[in-house]
Amino acid sequence: MISRPIFIIGAPRSGTSILTWALGQHSNIQPLEETNWIARLGVSLGEVWKLGTCNKDFSHLGTLGWSKDYFYQKIGEKVDEIIRESLVDQIIFRYNQFCGSTDQHIKAQHGTKDKEFAFTLNDENSILKIIRSPNDPKKRWIDGTPENTFYANTLLRLFPNARFIHLLRNPDNVSLSLMNFKNVGGPATNHSYESSYRTWARYVSSAHLIEKALGKDHVCRIQYEDMVKSPEMTINVILKWLGEDYENSCIEPFAAKLNSSKASHSEIKFSKQRDISLRLLADILHSPVGVPDPSALKKLLARHEETIKDFTANKNDSVVVVEDWGPRETLENTSFNTQPCGTSAIWVKAVKISHSSKTHILFGQETIPNSEIDFGNDLVNFYVSDKLINKSGSYEVRIIDGNSGNEINLGTFKVRPKLEIVRLHSFTEYQKHRLLMDSVYQTRRGYEASLQESMNGAFQVAGFSFPAGEEVKFLADFVYSDGKKVNWRERLVCPKTGLNNRQRAAVHIMDIELGVIPQESVYITEQVTALYKFLVAKHPRVIGSEFLGSSIPRGSFDKKGVRSEDLTKLTFENDTFGAVLSFDCLEHMPDFMTGIKEIARVLKPGGRFMWSVPFRADLEFNFQRASLDPKGIIIHHEQPEYHGDPINRDGCLCFTHFGWEMLEQVKNAGFKKAYAVAYWSDFFGYLGVEQLLFVAEK
Repeated sequence: MISRPIFIIGAPRSGTSILTWALGQHSNIQPLEETNWIARLGVSLGEVWKLGTCNKDFSHLGTLGWSKDYFYQKIGEKVDEIIRESLVDQIIFRYNQFCGSTDQHIKAQHGTKDKEFAFTLNDENSILKIIRSPNDPKKRWIDGTPENTFYANTLLRLFPNARFIHLLRNPDNVSLSLMNFKNVGGPATNHSYESSYRTWARYVSSAHLIEKALGKDHVCRIQYEDMVKSPEMTINVILKWLGEDYENSCIEPFAAKLNSSKASHSEIKFSKQRDISLRLLADILHSPVGVPDPSALKKLLARHEETIKDFTANKNDSVVVVEDWGPRETLENTSFNTQPCGTSAIWVKAVKISHSSKTHILFGQETIPNSEIDFGNDLVNFYVSDKLINKSGSYEVRIIDGNSGNEINLGTFKVRPKLEIVRLHSFTEYQKHRLLMDSVYQTRRGYEASLQESMNGAFQVAGFSFPAGEEVKFLADFVYSDGKKVNWRERLVCPKTGLNNRQRAAVHIMDIELGVIPQESVYITEQVTALYKFLVAKHPRVIGSEFLGSSIPRGSFDKKGVRSEDLTKLTFENDTFGAVLSFDCLEHMPDFMTGIKEIARVLKPGGRFMWSVPFRADLEFNFQRASLDPKGIIIHHEQPEYHGDPINRDGCLCFTHFGWEMLEQVKNAGFKKAYAVAYWSDFFGYLGVEQLLFVAEK
């Protein structure tokens, strides 16, 4: 008999139980309790095959001439036979369990022995009819074990004619159910809010890969919400796909919820994991199950091989050997090694670490439970919640092995300090701030002077590069200076990214103040700089430009692909960008207010503008160095000052040094608020006593 089992895949608490029992009422489909063992048996066969053929012609399996796939199929046939033959035993076990009956009791009550009695349960009035007669047994069985989601290829090797039903449920409902499952007498799952969404994403992304790899002939996707709303229509679709006739008995279990849980939607709140899950759901719903995708199948096969390696490498052994682990540090409130679910994780390359549910992690004084650990083939990942990294310090990390109880000390995880910033909204606020900071400024000047003391040429300063995400040695020298004092603002270049002090700080403060997400369009008024290259690599929707003069029409590109724009006459539509960035640009415009108004125009409501300019913090009003007369002739009010320009070797004339009135001018140009961000950090290499960047919101 050809085995044609049915496996329901998808996240736990997605309705797998009720669909299993609903289809199990069909006259040709036998429902099983969650098995767990079938897929694991298939995985272990990889090691068995290796052992049975290791000596080739001198091994039993080696002398049979069987292929590995044929070996799997033979075992699958026996598994199918065991399941179908054991159905009666399962019925008797359940009857005795709930009724307290023995074989003699059954015979006394019904005049028959237990296995004969089992077939008398074929009563048309029975709500859950699980077997027919000995002469007409059910030929198929259905298994709703959610863990099968990770073993599809293994199951296909055992049962080449298997079919998979992906039962897809909204992540909000699944997560609430996972968190509240203990309310109905089930085992406590210890799912936190974040881990429940992460669990959904892990199962559903795996099920979606199965869809793409195997295609519509092997996988049928069903939405839980459709099944609950229209069970008759849903069951009809499934049975037609399975090649079985429709039977009304299959919708009877929907009259009552099976294995349900109670949860309130008031528990739903915003989180990064929930947002990721909802986006994954949207992607799946826009991708119907179609023809098999060879690249997805290749990935599924690779996962199968990894699973076999993982199974054989994790025997029950008390000796755990840790080869390596990481990352070993991060910054306060800064994600690291971010997983697809959006959570930070530490990886551990370990041999023979137990997959026991008792295995957990100690992170300082906090416990990371087993539900926050992913056991892979070579690496173990454990998730580190944001609350564990919200304070700088050193934290000992230890693994508590669930089988042996042994404690394995990994080492120290360091949480580095965060960047301290001060937001200033006016000249008056700055004056108060300056009085409070006077002694701090003196200390900073002394420290900076000590770094360059006795230095005549280039030298290095150790620090942490935020854009690079690692400790580096910044390059410092006397370029762009008077030769006596380092121009800290323009130097301290990161060797990994090529970004100087102010550029690195811009990336850092953009992350703090703007919160720009990859889906948002960003415009930056430069395109041939290291900063543009860094940003466009991180945010694909970044658009840059340069002022190329009248030789290249606005909105078009030169031969090198550089976009031409004039900040006083931008070619973009209104409300285009979520953020606009402009660093050391406005001072070169004789009519900078027109440029600021243009920036406000192309920003979406609520969009952010971040910029830097030559700024005199001691001045309330702007200092005009040059201007244009009515005929467009430059009038110099001070000695001409030219700044470096990546487009023009002769440099670019500076018209204005700005003072605090600039913030009011920006608000008058169409922004509801504008402020300065003051910062300094020896740890991050943001030297220069105190630097300022500016932010405005439309």
